Amino acid sequence: MLEATGDSDNPYRFFSNRELWEENAVKVIDGTIYQNTGTITCAVVDSDKGPDIEIIVDNVVACVAHPRFKDSEDINIEQYSDVVEVEFWDVDDDGVADMIVILSDGSDSVAVLCKGYVNQWSEGYTEPKAEVTKWLSENVSDMTADNAISYILDHKDEFNDI
Repeated sequence: MLEATGDSDNPYRFFSNRELWEENAVKVIDGTIYQNTGTITCAVVDSDKGPDIEIIVDNVVACVAHPRFKDSEDINIEQYSDVVEVEFWDVDDDGVADMIVILSDGSDSVAVLCKGYVNQWSEGYTEPKAEVTKWLSENVSDMTADNAISYILDHKDEFNDI
């Protein structure tokens, strides 16, 4: 069975071939491993608090990241509802890939860093810090995942202080 996509480049897709995780996805993004050394499939799912990023491994949701802040007076993350880009890199050198999510409100973009973790019970991504997003917003003029990661890597001392 064919399903119309609304995309002029790919107007149809086979509905019967869709994976279960795709059912609720508003967007599927191939998250880049820093400097294009590979990709990780990510499904963007809308929640009542903003977009969630589902990491897909072997056509199964392996974990879910929530690129939003618990509390922040500095940045209203709710206005940034469009996930533009997802990229992975171990920016804090702990041996686990971290995730940079570029969110847009249509006219402005911000970078949100969700740090990766692995413990004896699970693996996933921590809630991001508003301070990191604010720091990147103040210092990176062209907000792309590569530019945000490059800035962090070039300013490790400042990043570690945050």
